[in-house]
This record gives sequence, C-alpha cells and structure tokens, in this order.
Amino acid sequence: MIAYEALLNTWRPAGDKRRQWIDLCEHSMLHGGDSDSTGIVAAACWGAMEGYSGVPENHYKNLEYRNRLASLGKKIHQKFATDIIGRET
Repeated sequence: MIAYEALLNTWRPAGDKRRQWIDLCEHSMLHGGDSDSTGIVAAACWGAMEGYSGVPENHYKNLEYRNRLASLGKKIHQKFATDIIGRET
C-alpha cells in the first residue's frame, strides 16, 4: 500500500520527471517500515510506466546484476510481444 500510495501521490503524466522521481523515493523509501521492499515495488512501477525518465544515472548505473536484469527484461518483453500481440518486436 505504501508503494502504491507513493506512486499515486507523486506521478503525473506531465511535468518534471526528475522531481517526481525524487518525491517517489522520499515517499516510498524513507519511512520507518519495510522501506527497501516498498521502495523497490514503487521503483518497479515507475520503470514500467516511465523507464529511466527522471531517474538520475547514478541510481542505476552501477546496479548489481544490471546486465542480467536487462537481459531478462528483454526476454520477457519478447515473449510478451510474441504471445500477446502475435509478432516479434
């Protein structure tokens, strides 16, 4: 709920994406609860909607397992596009 609420309170279709990203981090990752979990859920939702838009490069540049995650993401996208749309992208 915290991740979802943070996303609802910070994301807008237009506007300063960098400021929205910072607000999302503040709302979803800086609290007394299980902040690493809520932060990753909120960030994953942001990524699905915005990609890296507004996200400072130092937040993902040296991410552990970045190449593995990128490869897996591409495979998932290809499977989705093939199975649902019926064609390769």
